[in-house]
Formats: sequence, structure tokens, C-alpha cells
Amino acid sequence: MPLAHLRSGHASRPREDVLHPGESSEESAVPFVAPADVLRRGLPYVSRTDTWLASPDAESMCAPQSLLLATREDGVHAVLNEVPVAPGRGILALKPETLADSYWLLHEVRARSGELTAAAQGPGGRELGRGAFAATAVQWPPSSVRERFAQLTGKLHLRARAAYAENEILNGLHDRLLDSFLDGAPNVESAH
Repeated sequence: MPLAHLRSGHASRPREDVLHPGESSEESAVPFVAPADVLRRGLPYVSRTDTWLASPDAESMCAPQSLLLATREDGVHAVLNEVPVAPGRGILALKPETLADSYWLLHEVRARSGELTAAAQGPGGRELGRGAFAATAVQWPPSSVRERFAQLTGKLHLRARAAYAENEILNGLHDRLLDSFLDGAPNVESAH
């Protein structure tokens, strides 16, 4: 039995005029994930992107907790998607059976990023194909070890998400206060 269902992203980048859900009648739009969305993430999660794909077919979609991989010269980068997404060309998507397996594979890919880059092909080693990734040996401990690892790392992932959300709020507050100050409103209430 394979460790994960493996497939290459094949969705084309949507036109720039596609609107976000709620801004149009397309309620079935999902985030479109390009390699740049994976490569520029500080945290290993993606739940939204700047680009949305309206009414993608079922084959274009990745279920939540899939591992999305993109490659560049400095290594293979990986994120877990928190919502259904449509991976674009240049993305390798893995769907493990359990969240514990997703956490283990995320750790394994991030720990062996440089080694996996050697399997990448194309100009500058930017494309990690299904065959090359499938041929790569992966450390795969017993399920009890993966479950225990997931329990420990799950707590760390929750804290990282909470800290990220707090930082987003603080950055927004900072921006509003700075804008308020530059507009000549000296009190905090005007920043709300």
C-alpha cells in the first residue's frame, strides 16, 4: 500500500479578473496554489491565496491535509493545505491516509529538503516529478511512532497557528495606528 496518493498539480493559473468567493455568484471558487504560494510560506500551512479558481473539476482539487510540494534551488518546500485547494502546474500533491501520516511526511520532506532537490529535474532543478519523488526512500516508522509524533507536533502546530494569527492582528493594528497618526488623528479610538 502506498504511503500517500501522489499526483501532479495540473490546474492552469486563473485569469486575473476572477473574483474571490462572496464577490461574485461563484460560491464554488477555491484557492489556487501556485509554486510561489508554497515557496514563500513562513509556516507550513496554506488556507488562502491571492488567486482563486472558479468551479474547478474534482480531479483538480486537493482535500484538506494534503501535502503540497514545490522545488527551487535551495530545496523542496512543503505545506499542508487547511482547506480544499486547486494545485497548479509545478506542484506535487500527496494525500496521506491520516493526519499523523501528513505530519510525518511534512517533517520528512522538510528535514530532507536538500536531498530531495537532487531528484528534481528541469531548468535549475525546479520540478520534482511524481516518478522521482516516488523512487525516493522515506523513513517510515511504525504507526504508533507516527501517532505519538502527531500528538506532540499537533500541539506545536496549534501554537504556531495561534501565534501567526496574533501577529496578523498586531500587524493590522500597527498599520491602522500608523495610518491614523499619518492622517493627523492622535487618539487610538479613531484607528478602529
